[in-house]
Amino acid sequence: MLDEHDAVGIVRRLLEPLPSGSCLAMSVGTADFAPDEVGRVAREYAARGMPMRLRTHSEAAEFFEGLDLVEPGVVQVHKWRPNRTDGMESTGESIRDEDIAMYGAVARKP
Repeated sequence: MLDEHDAVGIVRRLLEPLPSGSCLAMSVGTADFAPDEVGRVAREYAARGMPMRLRTHSEAAEFFEGLDLVEPGVVQVHKWRPNRTDGMESTGESIRDEDIAMYGAVARKP
């Protein structure tokens, strides 16, 4: 049986049978940049029976311990690959950290 309160343990158990070189790509909700606004959203979700667990940067990083992080590591998702090199043009819009409530990362299993 999986413990719903042990998210890191659940992820580790899912990774365990995968071969070396497998990747984990994950985003994690956070209130680090806009605690009041994101907290209101979390309370609204909980009131509707859909609780969410918001995590700090260090808590998000726990999911990737023991794995080889792909640069730039655990960062807000809009900063993961901010300089596009795939020929796509930027919209020119500036994204504020306060508008993004997610950390993200990719890591390889050694």
